[in-house]
Amino acid sequence: MTSYATSSARAEMSELRRLKTLLPPELQSWVMVEGSVRFVG
Repeated sequence: MTSYATSSARAEMSELRRLKTLLPPELQSWVMVEGSVRFVG
């Protein structure tokens, strides 16, 4: 269960990182905040 959650979170973070490269800079910072909030919470 834990390993699944960890790999799922890791995949989500890499997906966010990939999407961020497609966004304009002002949106990138917002996605970073949003991603870390979701990741922690």
